[in-house]
Amino acid sequence: EYGIKHKLCDPSYDDQCVQRAAEAVRQAVRTPKRVTHLGFGQARVDRVASNRRAVLPDGTVSFGRNSTTHNPAIRDAPEGLVDPYLKTLSFWDGNQPVAALSCYAVHPQTHFGKGDVTTDFTGLALKMRQQETPDVFQIYATGCGGDTTVGKYNDGDSKSIPLLADRLRVGMAAAWKDTQKQSLTSLGWRSVLLNFKMNEKDDLSEAAAKRTLSEKSQKYNECFRAACGLSWRRWVADGHSIEIPMADFGAVKLVLAPAETFVQYQLWAQELRPDSFVMVMAYGECSPGYLPTKIAVAEGWYDYYWEWADPESAEDALLPALADVLRKS
Repeated sequence: EYGIKHKLCDPSYDDQCVQRAAEAVRQAVRTPKRVTHLGFGQARVDRVASNRRAVLPDGTVSFGRNSTTHNPAIRDAPEGLVDPYLKTLSFWDGNQPVAALSCYAVHPQTHFGKGDVTTDFTGLALKMRQQETPDVFQIYATGCGGDTTVGKYNDGDSKSIPLLADRLRVGMAAAWKDTQKQSLTSLGWRSVLLNFKMNEKDDLSEAAAKRTLSEKSQKYNECFRAACGLSWRRWVADGHSIEIPMADFGAVKLVLAPAETFVQYQLWAQELRPDSFVMVMAYGECSPGYLPTKIAVAEGWYDYYWEWADPESAEDALLPALADVLRKS
């Protein structure tokens, strides 16, 4: 509506994706597979994830460990807070495995900004794992990777990609070997709604976003950010809320968190239900952008580009919602 010549999105392509997904579901329900048992296992992943937060030799804190990190001082700092475990949830028909869903908390990219459309190292790992288990449908999902990247182990050399992929594949194979099976006797569903405060700082306010789009002289990235922010504001104004769903398999709780959730929330979710195998996927509803913790904000975290939710109050909204959806019935 602002007449910007660059396309921020392609609605016709988006609709095609929706229709293809719907048709795939229609086809799938015509040939269902029986599931009698559930499997779950986990394994440590070696030298893949590192936290964006890096303590430099002089004691200062930097959040500059990105997917590709060229600065050796930032790259070589300790890994920081990560969830070292890859978790795999599997579905079985008796002794025959049907499908496996693996989840690991790391930003799923080694580079960006070059125009590539790719599943990157995570997709390569999944492909290798699928070749190892041709009779099991393999799925991969990213956990709470808002502040975890491969930056400690990736300096931009393309040789890093197959190395990272193989380390992730090894983790998938080890988690599969660790699988515990039990009869699937119950299946529950619960969802919790939440809303975040809007980020009104700097040029992320509604007025600033409209001004950016009206001027049309801004850089493409600035227009993109403004349009995303306005879109989310309108969505909320129309009465929508963000949903955090949980599939309850009894011993296993599968939770979907929103956006660029920091890894601490995944660890907190596991602590909330120590009696269960809690598996957290992220990037559900991505409109809020980064969702940091209060400690990260106090230490200097702030991403001016991809943070439409107020970073200082994100924890006040998200943590209680996780506690609610994971509550014991």
